[in-house]
Amino acid sequence: MHTGEKLGRGLILGELLARNARKYPHKCALIIGQDQVTFGQLNHRVNQLAHCLSDWGLKKGQKVALLMDNCFEMMESYVALWKLGAVAVPLNTRLAEAELSYILNHSDAILLLSQRNLLSRMEKIRKELSAIRGYVGVGMDLPSWVEPYEAFLKNRPEDEPLQDIEDGDEACIMYTSGTTGRPKGAVMTHKNFFINALVSAMEYRIAFEDCYLIPAPWFHMAGLAGVLEFWVVGATNATLTHFDPVKMMETIHSAQATVAFGVPSMWFVILALPNLGDYNAHALRYIFSGGAILPLEIKKRLQNQFPGVQFFDIFGQTEMCPVTMMLKPKDYFDKQGSVGLPIATVEVKVVDDDDNEVKTGDVGEIVYRGPSVMKEYYKNPEGTKEAMRNGWFHGGDLVRRDDDGFIYVVDRKKDMIISGGENIYPAEIEEVLYSHPKVLEAAVIGVPDERWGETVRAFVVLKENEEMLEEDLIEFCKLRLASFKKPRRINFIKELPRNAAGKVLKQNLRSRP
Repeated sequence: MHTGEKLGRGLILGELLARNARKYPHKCALIIGQDQVTFGQLNHRVNQLAHCLSDWGLKKGQKVALLMDNCFEMMESYVALWKLGAVAVPLNTRLAEAELSYILNHSDAILLLSQRNLLSRMEKIRKELSAIRGYVGVGMDLPSWVEPYEAFLKNRPEDEPLQDIEDGDEACIMYTSGTTGRPKGAVMTHKNFFINALVSAMEYRIAFEDCYLIPAPWFHMAGLAGVLEFWVVGATNATLTHFDPVKMMETIHSAQATVAFGVPSMWFVILALPNLGDYNAHALRYIFSGGAILPLEIKKRLQNQFPGVQFFDIFGQTEMCPVTMMLKPKDYFDKQGSVGLPIATVEVKVVDDDDNEVKTGDVGEIVYRGPSVMKEYYKNPEGTKEAMRNGWFHGGDLVRRDDDGFIYVVDRKKDMIISGGENIYPAEIEEVLYSHPKVLEAAVIGVPDERWGETVRAFVVLKENEEMLEEDLIEFCKLRLASFKKPRRINFIKELPRNAAGKVLKQNLRSRP
């Protein structure tokens, strides 16, 4: 069997684009702002980059880091690496130099592709990077130690590189968001990505004619996987270089987006736009929400703003590539607060600390099994062994399961507060805080206490032009919660610290006085 035939039979990510280019060369593949590219055009540039990287000396299995915000060159880089059997290491562009240095050294990346505006961070840490052998920059006026991206591609062949690749080969090391401790590198295979994309597309009932606007960054699993989910059926993707509520609505209008994704904080600010009704969103048929449960009030406001739109709540995590569960439109309001049911290829159990299944309705840790579970944590056998105990991936989320099998997230296991011997789940308190008409956002943590072990502290963002006293909000909670669950202290702040995925960075809140 020759290599081309072998690739065509496998779940190979590079073939996903190449196949669309052969079948639909003139179909729009990506839209960024006012610019767009077809599958055929994108595939030609990807092949040029792949040939150039091969000539540079890149071999199958070697790691290449990507330091870019969403741009055409970033997606070209991903797919070119996949066609060569190399491994992409996307870097969060919000990380500090010390964090970037750790990931670059830990991942063994030998080459870095970066946008011009981000290269200054590399200049400060270049001497610390043990494995990097070269730099390629996107943009003008590059430093002398950086090779220009466009010159890198120039006069290269456009034919397929036809590297011998198996779908079990590594495709990406996606470093976890680092909400606690050092980030871990989740190693994902071609099959991991492909299966999750294929099944997600099936569950969503994505169509060839769809256009998906996902403003999440492509260095994050949600953003990257979102592109692949729609490419599986030849649909179009649109994105933003950075999230901006005005640009998001303008793109929904101009691209005639049929599906749009946003974490709850994004939908909050979109609904606050004073001229929201001026944008044409008539093509929109689905709204996806992920990263956290979308409060009921926001769901109702979105439904009023976009009549006829159906909602999906998506739940997952990096190590699962990423979708594990979804709450579909038919259950959206009957199962309020649930993250839904597992997708077709994901099995779940709810277990206690000894990995025994708990009774229906009891709280336990959710564990997963299926073909989209990561291969391992890179260079971390102990972390891999702990996460994959007894053949199931332990996600660290505390949940309960109802009689119909629907899953409700109670909290992160590591965020649970133990006060006076009582287990307190921050999500329960946050839900009460969200129900106050003056509260926009809330996050709850445990803080050390000599008498109780831990007590409850809340951080609250009030809606615009609202004011209130700490004691009034504590009293509000006291009327709705057991006394030991109420916040002992509430801090009013302008915004909650979040990572690129929109999740609240509770460790940042714990460091506040």
